[in-house]
Amino acid sequence: MELMVSTLSHALNEDLMVARLKRELMADQTSFLPDTLAGWTTKDAARIFAVSPDPKNKDDPTKLADLVRKNFQHLVGTSWRSTVSALTDAAAEPEAVKEALVWLGSFPVFADDPLQKKPALFLQRLFMQRYVTSSAVAKAIPFAIDRHIVRLSLRVGWVVVDPESSLAPKLQTRAHMSAKEDFSLRSAVKECLELFALKSGVLPPELNFILWQFGRSYCGRYEPGCLGAQRLLGRGSEYVASDGSHCILSAGCDAFCENKQLSVMDPVHRGGFY
Repeated sequence: MELMVSTLSHALNEDLMVARLKRELMADQTSFLPDTLAGWTTKDAARIFAVSPDPKNKDDPTKLADLVRKNFQHLVGTSWRSTVSALTDAAAEPEAVKEALVWLGSFPVFADDPLQKKPALFLQRLFMQRYVTSSAVAKAIPFAIDRHIVRLSLRVGWVVVDPESSLAPKLQTRAHMSAKEDFSLRSAVKECLELFALKSGVLPPELNFILWQFGRSYCGRYEPGCLGAQRLLGRGSEYVASDGSHCILSAGCDAFCENKQLSVMDPVHRGGFY
């Protein structure tokens, strides 16, 4: 299940994806046997996720089924049980993470991303779901850097882009960035969060999850919760400041202090690896 979520991350809304997968799991657990997923079809993806064929959309069921087939055909050909067991052992050591990253880096859907966002997400989810219980292992799990965390880091000012660079105007217009710009920006955000985790003492998977939730809900791309007087209900409401201020990060947020929230966006990357 966790490999499914990581495989389809970015191709589908995460809340919808997880809800649909859980519903299918409750109806028929055999649906998620590795051999079954290795033979996934367009019909399977369309039925479970209630999506219609459209080659222009990233949630096209044919595209989704292809992602699942590629990764699970690969999975059944590897010694995955021993790798996962090494991670989930209560006495596991950080070395288990290194071995897992090498293993995950060989998956077809994960291989193109130089920063391995999806493998990092998979390991993060194993910890958050309490399959991984070793704090030593948790400390070694890398950050999964996606567009929400990039946008948050840029808005708050944890990462600053040179205003004279070719990337700067792309933040405002959501223009496509080059592979070099993408790697540089995400690497800077990753380095920032590693320092954040070190200084705060918060385990990387927990910090990663909190910032991702905050970035995709309260600090959304076009409707951040700090704009206007109306408070968020439901998703994102847990991040509303208890003292009635605009945002729990507002005092140290460059975008809020300079009233340029909607001028700081996450630029568009090419490809589907994150």
